Amino acid sequence: MTSPLTVRGSASVFEATFVVEVLGSDGAVVADKTVTATEGAPGRGVFAVRLGLPPMSGKGKLVVYEVSMEDGSRMNEVRIPLRFVVED
Repeated sequence: MTSPLTVRGSASVFEATFVVEVLGSDGAVVADKTVTATEGAPGRGVFAVRLGLPPMSGKGKLVVYEVSMEDGSRMNEVRIPLRFVVED
């Protein structure tokens, strides 16, 4: 994986807003960003976000979720495994 990491796709989320995080091998957040898609629910908007990452190796995760407007909890969380490699 190279830095910066580009995450792109489509989303159907309230007010078109959600959070993208990268977790390192220890589970700590190493990068995060609030993202706004081009359209909110019930439509489906597109997005692209770049996240700068520190040099690291091992396994991690890409985590994407909505924040509940009611109580601030995470909703519709998706976790995708990542593998980090430091290149010479």
